[in-house]
Amino acid sequence: MNLHNDLMKSKIEHDCSQCVNKCKRYFTCIEFLPGDMWGFMENMVDTLKETVVPSKEKKLRRRPVKSKIPYDDKLPPVDYYFVLFINNTLSEIRNGHTAYIFSLEQLREIMRFEPDVRVAYNPEAESYVLRLK
Repeated sequence: MNLHNDLMKSKIEHDCSQCVNKCKRYFTCIEFLPGDMWGFMENMVDTLKETVVPSKEKKLRRRPVKSKIPYDDKLPPVDYYFVLFINNTLSEIRNGHTAYIFSLEQLREIMRFEPDVRVAYNPEAESYVLRLK
């Protein structure tokens, strides 16, 4: 997912005046890339912090829902992998390493447990680079 689509999905305001690409359009395009990346990312993180509810726990826990259909194919559900990914990312940044995520929804989950995270955007990989402050 590119930065523009991710910002639209998370309802974070951005426009062509912030973009480094001078494509002369009247609307923000999919090639949106801010000129002041650090300033834009800090503003974006501050905007997300307003909506994120901090967690009292240290890591994300699975909350399985009982199904009325008694079917078991012995495969872990998709949310198992999501929880594993978020907890692995938390472990990496807490150990002082760099971690990579791919959407602002994942960033919101990370910020529930670590609100003082530094974020950069890698346009070549269309991913977010995370470190603790």
